Amino acid sequence: MVHKYRNEMFLLLIDQRVYCYLFVTIHIMTLGIKVGPQKQSVEDLDNSKAPFCEVWFDIRKKHIYNDLFAELDKRNLSVGLHFWGRLDNHILANIAYPDKTVNKLSLQYMKDTIDIAATHQYAYVNIHPSNYALITIDFDTQTFGIVSQPADAKQCETLFFEHLTILHAYAKERNVLLTLETVPSRDNNGWKGTTPRLTPLDVHLPDNNLIVKAAIEGFTIANDFGHTACTVRSQHRSEVHTNLVTMTTILAPQTRLIHLGYIIPPYNGTDYHGQIDSDMFVSQDAIPNQSEMIELLRLFNDRQDVYVLAEPDGRHVENYHYLKQLFESNSLLSS
Repeated sequence: MVHKYRNEMFLLLIDQRVYCYLFVTIHIMTLGIKVGPQKQSVEDLDNSKAPFCEVWFDIRKKHIYNDLFAELDKRNLSVGLHFWGRLDNHILANIAYPDKTVNKLSLQYMKDTIDIAATHQYAYVNIHPSNYALITIDFDTQTFGIVSQPADAKQCETLFFEHLTILHAYAKERNVLLTLETVPSRDNNGWKGTTPRLTPLDVHLPDNNLIVKAAIEGFTIANDFGHTACTVRSQHRSEVHTNLVTMTTILAPQTRLIHLGYIIPPYNGTDYHGQIDSDMFVSQDAIPNQSEMIELLRLFNDRQDVYVLAEPDGRHVENYHYLKQLFESNSLLSS
């Protein structure tokens, strides 16, 4: 469901000359909220009044989303689907590692997600670039397993772009935007809190320079600020922040989706789903912190085609209202 903008033009005849007055109501960026198949998400939508939401979507359990989708379809919302999927053997969907069976089923799962988005007239489907090794995932225990050695990086990149091109064309034919998201350089078992980040796990994700290449080639991008900050692993805050600014600037023309995340020490390549309305976000430990995030968002302050949301590990409504006030006070959203 595409976000609507209103243009009203009035003509006034004075002294036989035509004066044109253009009154435009513009939503510079569309701020939204993360939801899932749980009942709490409907309450979050009611309490936030957000005009846009992104659904954490597990294609293997698509039936459990029926009630949520029925609710979303009744509302005047823009909706995006964030693709997740694993195969019968728990292997995470993968369109880069050279395994024809894995590639074929993974590609079909992503196409199925695009079909669902098209059926409901949702705005986009977001995917991650695939790992360069075969990885298992358990969504319940929030754990990964490595079941193969990484394949040749060049071979994986070539295969990934071949499949990305297919998916991009498939989505375009169905009037669905396909976005490719930046990723952290490392992961960890257990996705909440700070302790799991202290034992990073190399799951053989591609460097975010792959995302830069995709943007240059014309693919649309989802920039997760926290993930992008994870590109550089360093003890020096300035190195991490400088790279985040540089990469966000390069990706900006092709960016259509922004996840408002930040990371905290150690800057070891792992993500952090912290609260946006916390004291940590305004500190010098956070990258980007509040003032730096505002400056990054100013790169998009004349963009009407960008969706924005945070992905904290809870308290979605409170974080949404905090961001809405922050955006409005910095003229990042129209009143």
